[in-house]
Amino acid sequence: MTKVFIGIDNGKQGALTAIGESNEIVEKMKMPMNGKHYDIHQIKEFFTRYDVQMVTLEDTFCGRFAQPAMKLGYCKGMLEGLCVALGLQYIVEQPKKWQKKVLAGLDLKDTKNASITFAKRMWPNEDWVMGKTPRARKVDDNLTDSACLALYGKMTYNS
Repeated sequence: MTKVFIGIDNGKQGALTAIGESNEIVEKMKMPMNGKHYDIHQIKEFFTRYDVQMVTLEDTFCGRFAQPAMKLGYCKGMLEGLCVALGLQYIVEQPKKWQKKVLAGLDLKDTKNASITFAKRMWPNEDWVMGKTPRARKVDDNLTDSACLALYGKMTYNS
């Protein structure tokens, strides 16, 4: 079974990425949804395909808007619960902390662009476009963030 480190960018537009011991992308996917609801069974299958060393979840914060914050909090809680139920080691990390470590040397005024830039450099042969149509061209920063979170988890696990 392949040893992996999983990074998860929370939310309905979020993503999951598994990287291997040599930092290669093993698998990536958009947050699985079943209509309006998270497909927890598909997320569980993603976790159980591998020998998971560490799951890194991005922490959520309450801003001025309660409903979006509650939805992100629900997602984070569901993912934490799944990690606990499966006996997986996990960490929940503040965006600023993982970004400072993984995206060091890049302009962090625009963290989404920094994540995209980093991912394209780190994994130049990887396709970061996962649009809803075949003509989609926009890089999905949720995918790049999840890959960066996986790398952060690996760096944390090995330190």
